[in-house]
Amino acid sequence: MRRVHWYPLLLMLLVPQTASALQLRWGSGATELSFTSATRCTLVVQADSAESRLPAEWRLLWVADSLAIQFVAMDSLAACLLHEAQVSRIDAPATAADSAANQVTAHFCSEGSPATIAQQIVDLPARGHGKLKVIALDSVSGSLIESNEVRYNGGVDGAYPSVALAASSSHATDQFLVHAAGIGLSEVVEAIAQAPDSLWSLPLQITAQSDSTLTAVAQVVASMPASVLRLTSESGTVAVAPLAADGPREGVDPDFEALAESCRQHHCYYFDPDPNVYPKDFAFVYAISPNPVRGLFHLFYIREFRNVPATSSSRSFGHAWSSDLRNWSSDTSAAVFSVSANEWDGAHVWAPSIVQVGPNYHMFYTGVDQPDFVYGNRRIGYATTTAIDTGSATVWTRRSAPTYTVNHTSWARRDSTGTRRQQFRDPFIMADPDSAGHYLLFMVGQKLDDDYAVGVARNEPGTLDVWRDLGYYRSTDYDYSGNGHVVESVTAFPDSAYPGSKTSAQATWRLLFTHGIDSPDDQTIRFTTKKLGPALADTTLGPENDRVWSTPATNLFTYLNGDSTAWGTYATEHLRVGRVDFLATFDGAGILVSRMLWNGTNFTLLQPSVTAVEGGSPGPEPRVALRVIEALPGAGRLAFEIEMPTRERVRLGIYDVAGRRVRSLVDAEVPAGRMRVQWDGKDQPGNAARTGMYFARLSGEFGSRVVRAAFVR
Repeated sequence: MRRVHWYPLLLMLLVPQTASALQLRWGSGATELSFTSATRCTLVVQADSAESRLPAEWRLLWVADSLAIQFVAMDSLAACLLHEAQVSRIDAPATAADSAANQVTAHFCSEGSPATIAQQIVDLPARGHGKLKVIALDSVSGSLIESNEVRYNGGVDGAYPSVALAASSSHATDQFLVHAAGIGLSEVVEAIAQAPDSLWSLPLQITAQSDSTLTAVAQVVASMPASVLRLTSESGTVAVAPLAADGPREGVDPDFEALAESCRQHHCYYFDPDPNVYPKDFAFVYAISPNPVRGLFHLFYIREFRNVPATSSSRSFGHAWSSDLRNWSSDTSAAVFSVSANEWDGAHVWAPSIVQVGPNYHMFYTGVDQPDFVYGNRRIGYATTTAIDTGSATVWTRRSAPTYTVNHTSWARRDSTGTRRQQFRDPFIMADPDSAGHYLLFMVGQKLDDDYAVGVARNEPGTLDVWRDLGYYRSTDYDYSGNGHVVESVTAFPDSAYPGSKTSAQATWRLLFTHGIDSPDDQTIRFTTKKLGPALADTTLGPENDRVWSTPATNLFTYLNGDSTAWGTYATEHLRVGRVDFLATFDGAGILVSRMLWNGTNFTLLQPSVTAVEGGSPGPEPRVALRVIEALPGAGRLAFEIEMPTRERVRLGIYDVAGRRVRSLVDAEVPAGRMRVQWDGKDQPGNAARTGMYFARLSGEFGSRVVRAAFVR
């Protein structure tokens, strides 16, 4: 009995067109071919006489008793000079899914008008037997087109493999519905959607099938990324077809532009409901949530307690959610996410960063194994969930061991035992824009010289448990960045013109981090900017006059021309939803979300000023200035600087976020020059003001100036 092997060969033309019928023959014109020795022959695919051209894509299926069949490409330049289409290039299986389906891709080229005939050179083995046919989909009607069958040496028995010619999906609520068209689909017994590199997979339930169509479904809340439909038949053969990513989900996703505009009129700000707690490093994500299915913004953050020993704080994450970024609900119970019984994250959990991987979410975070974290290891691990729900309804399944530590790098410091004092923290994870199926993990590590820098790693194919060290960014090194010896809280984002189809080398990227030096009042957000050309994961420095990443690092507050929105911020998270960008910042009291406005590759932050405050005229003199010069968390005071070009009567008041005046600080004539004004944290009657966000408003004949500051008692 002959051993039968089958292969689908995906053939593509350069010009997409349609045909209603196809003919297949050998170069001699016959449909039967006989030979005894190894033979090179020509296979011809032709559109029916009524058609003007071949379809853009078809599949050549073959069943044979030998694996020795070889398809041959012509010289690419010579192929394109002939009237009849010839194979100019043959690609091996590009993904694990292609390999499972035994699928290679041939590219055709022809000269002049669209081809009606295509020729494929085939090397057939001596005394081999087989049969072949071509199938395609009509691009207008979607109906199946099949050619006649050709044979060599009498052919073989056995069915052609199942083939999926096309697949599509719909995802209105939590039902992810997949439709496939092809041949032999009635034989399919298993359907899954998976990543091209098999990093993740989603089982689908087959609900209807015929020889040419198949429908399958899965319950999925998250919006689905691009994937591959993999169909396995009863005989074990595999068919694959690409599935496009979900687009905007009507009735689920909000109008992001209108929502961002609302942050111009209202303050998009979150405080922990416990006045003794302030949010620290955080993850800021948009996710589709169940019960009911709708899009929500989520914050997962360190809950840092005031006036308690550091050894007893930062032991859990809080979770807040909002549909409009203004009205927040929260769950601050330990059930959200807290320290575990595992040794590596049993004392503290820090700095969550969340990324969607297929239909699931992965939260990377820092675990600390000693209450006195000065002496504890800081290592990076992750937890997963199938859906980000409201409150503690989000169930995270964590790994029992850290995923990435200093032991995986050559640049990070470790002590002589290699087990204590591992300083790896503040992870930020994102999809690698230059390699589908890969992710980049940024982190902060202590270098061999004891200074801190930002490092990066890339996962090995098919897993998020194994990472390859790519080094640390020299631009964040103390010697080049202009920073202090300590760096914290890293994030990265591209300019607004960056589409998913570009490589990172074609966009401007910024790497943001906290400049955390010895004095807390000098902690600021800084960033380094990548030039066009190098990839995002390029950590090299480059010559002094042509840096890969800009040095020294830029102060965000200075970059925004003294915008008070950026004053006193300690951590940032960027989020792009639709065509809208947000930058969220922690300022010592709460988390402020600001709309980013782009002008080319530069941005500003949009925040409303005091609402419903009387007085002032637009267009103040440019030499009149109001600045925040002191806003230390826990100090119980704020300090401002007034700069006047001439002697003038002014009013300076403190207002809350609703526009209510809390305290009048100045209502008098002030001299030209600069003067310091301090607010002692009390309202007009002398009562202590609550921790929160406040505005200082300076007004006079010149108009008005407004600055924002977080007041932390």
